[in-house]
Amino acid sequence: MWSHARLVRLALVLSSALTLSGLHQQRTRLPVGWRVARLLPLTLLAANSAANLAYIAGADSAWQVLDGLSVGISVNFILLLLVYLHCRRRQLHELLGGIDRLEAATAAGRRPRDYRAVRTLVALAFTTSVSAMVLWIGAFGGADTNRPKLVVKVWMPETLRDPSFYWVVFATQIVCTIVITVTLAVFNVILYALMGAVELFQERLSRFCQENFCTTGQPNANTFSITNELDGTASSPSATRPSRHGVQKINVMPLSAESNADDVTDSLEAGSAEQPLPAPGPLCADTERCLRLLTEVFRSVRQLATEAAELCSVPIFWVHASYTGALLIGSYITIAHSLAAHSGREALGFASYTAVNMLQLLLVSWAGSRATERGWRLHRALAEARWPPALSPAARFCVQQLLEQTRRPATFDGCGVFIVQKANLLSLLGFVLTYFIIMLQMRVALG
Repeated sequence: MWSHARLVRLALVLSSALTLSGLHQQRTRLPVGWRVARLLPLTLLAANSAANLAYIAGADSAWQVLDGLSVGISVNFILLLLVYLHCRRRQLHELLGGIDRLEAATAAGRRPRDYRAVRTLVALAFTTSVSAMVLWIGAFGGADTNRPKLVVKVWMPETLRDPSFYWVVFATQIVCTIVITVTLAVFNVILYALMGAVELFQERLSRFCQENFCTTGQPNANTFSITNELDGTASSPSATRPSRHGVQKINVMPLSAESNADDVTDSLEAGSAEQPLPAPGPLCADTERCLRLLTEVFRSVRQLATEAAELCSVPIFWVHASYTGALLIGSYITIAHSLAAHSGREALGFASYTAVNMLQLLLVSWAGSRATERGWRLHRALAEARWPPALSPAARFCVQQLLEQTRRPATFDGCGVFIVQKANLLSLLGFVLTYFIIMLQMRVALG
């Protein structure tokens, strides 16, 4: 079974094998061998990043600045990303363990097509990244040795400008390109898997509600709707909550996005968060037991979503900034190459690089939207559920709390600046298109 956690672990093993990053290690402290090995990709990226910045600082024209920024953005971003993943490696593996536990807890709701979306995203992440890398290297690999055209534009001392050193520098940059490609692909796998896991578990909880809480058919006298009570059609818009002084009446208010789901189980007997949900059926034999299990699993899913969003928040911001810059500069340079009649191979390299960045933006936004949509689906399932009139006041309060918390589904954001969803992608593309047209009208770097 190629679950989300297993896909991430395999991607981390592949990353360690190709880049010597050691990200697959689950120990708090890496073994000495891996601590030494990971210095190779970090040193290589740091050297290329510094040389690229020196090239841009010493550029004589706007064209050289754009040429240096085109791939230099990715080099600097991947360096930051690799350092960040090393610092948060332990937290990542703890999240994968949480996914495994929730897989077991929601196994009764498993369907054959549960993992199709994440497998497709992972396959696209690796296929597009590797294809772009091959095209990019091929576009510059046949350059004249007397006038080296490097994969990443860098400043070089005079001793390395001799044609005899060209292939040494070029081979080093190929290794750097492989590290960039693999690291970016692995991070995309991590992002898709975490978003997909949150989406899947919310989907399974929705199925559980639909199949066990009588959400189909016409209302009857033997059931009631919590939504009707909150709307005031069946009773006043307030809830009862037991306390040491008896049953109290409180107003139900929406919970903030930052509030956790711990309060949801205050009114019910606490149980193990890893206790599995029962198999689906026409009606749950013990409604309050099923409700308690649903609450516990929902609490774990919300905690997983919160921790995953916190882990990915900074890299998501970096990813969008990097993709946006690469998309703007890469597309402009592609057009500039065509207008200035430069090498067709270089234009193909820039075009493939731009297309991959565009595709990655689409995939990330699509994955984020799916996770949010499944959250709304869970809220609708709870809102449509009908409950037996013998439901205790504590259980009614628990349902109301669940309904209010699912009203604001879990989302992934970039440092709180934006939410990862398809709607925001249109704004981002509008920004890129606006400045692209401005650059064309000003004929930047074209004279």
